Amino acid sequence: MLYDADGQAVSAHVLGGGIAHLLATSTGQVWAGYFDEGIYGNYGWGRAESQEPVGAYGIVRFTPGLEAAWHYPTYTEVGPWDAISDCCALNVDDTSTWACYDSDFPVVRIRDDAVTGWHNDVKGASALAVAGSRVALFGGYGPDHDRLAVTELDADRARPGGEYRSCFRTGSRSLSAPRSSAGDRGCTFSPAVTGTSLTSATFGNDHEPPEITHRRRGRGNRLGRY
Repeated sequence: MLYDADGQAVSAHVLGGGIAHLLATSTGQVWAGYFDEGIYGNYGWGRAESQEPVGAYGIVRFTPGLEAAWHYPTYTEVGPWDAISDCCALNVDDTSTWACYDSDFPVVRIRDDAVTGWHNDVKGASALAVAGSRVALFGGYGPDHDRLAVTELDADRARPGGEYRSCFRTGSRSLSAPRSSAGDRGCTFSPAVTGTSLTSATFGNDHEPPEITHRRRGRGNRLGRY
């Protein structure tokens, strides 16, 4: 549903089921990332006698009027990268869209509807943020649910640059000491990330642990260095 400034419904649209991420740019372009049920179908989608799921390609860009305008290419159209089975992490700004997905978890950048990708060994991240050639990937499977991995993009791979652990204490969320060096340069990762909801991560010099802003269920908590 689209609502006006007075809260009145003005139109209704179908974006499909199984939406993991839904973000908009300042120009009104809407990006949706889908998990497996939205890609392969459920609740009537994807059956032989029914329509193909709206999210069949894993990532779809919609116009401000919520009409599908672009979708992620099929595996035969996107070079070495496999088709999307689950869009695990998605982030957008007004120039580029970034994602990390299963299968094989490449870090990909979509710019002017063209896809560029980097091989990546960080599996299962549920949020990402980008600054220059550095990419922060938050989350993972099992014991890696609280991991913040920092990578550096080279010609074809996201190279590990540092790894941190978040820890819970009395309702706040902070970061433990790094598993490895995060590098010497200061860096702020932005803009906001939905899903796991990493809003920003700021890295100082001298291998200091990062300061992060973490937002969940609409509440933001600015956290100091651990």
